[in-house]
Amino acid sequence: MSMRPDAPWDDGDEADLPFGTDGIGLDGVATYPIEHNEFASEDDWSRAAGYAVADQPELRLDVSFTVSNPSGTLSASAGIGGRLQRIDLTGVSRLNEVQLGEEILEMASLASAKARSAQHEVTVELMRGLGQDGAGVSALLEHSVGLPTYESTNVRIAEVISARYRTYDD
Repeated sequence: MSMRPDAPWDDGDEADLPFGTDGIGLDGVATYPIEHNEFASEDDWSRAAGYAVADQPELRLDVSFTVSNPSGTLSASAGIGGRLQRIDLTGVSRLNEVQLGEEILEMASLASAKARSAQHEVTVELMRGLGQDGAGVSALLEHSVGLPTYESTNVRIAEVISARYRTYDD
């Protein structure tokens, strides 16, 4: 049985359907008209028409991660991306310029690493919430992207502080 290419396709099922139906089984479902009132708005469903809503300022959380030297005379703070935000100095007159510069660089580097490790942890948790393997995401972030883990950052901070300030304890 072959069909002619110029013949219209028709399987004849319309004859089996009652008049006025489209065959999808939704004819018995009632339809409800959309009501428009003073609370309905065509462009913004979150606001009631006729009522002004004050614009809310965007809430911005400034998160920073701080590392201080053991004496507490120098602190460095970095934002979540690792960018240095602030250096606090108190009573550093015993250091010359070179020592102070080295101290600032070291604490700034540690604060940046601490902030980036927080970025690593937040990303892993967000991806885990989306169903991804946390260990796989963590490995990708550490080895491909270069974001340190919280554990490796804490080990680095401990090593730097113990090596740098060992001479003061001896």
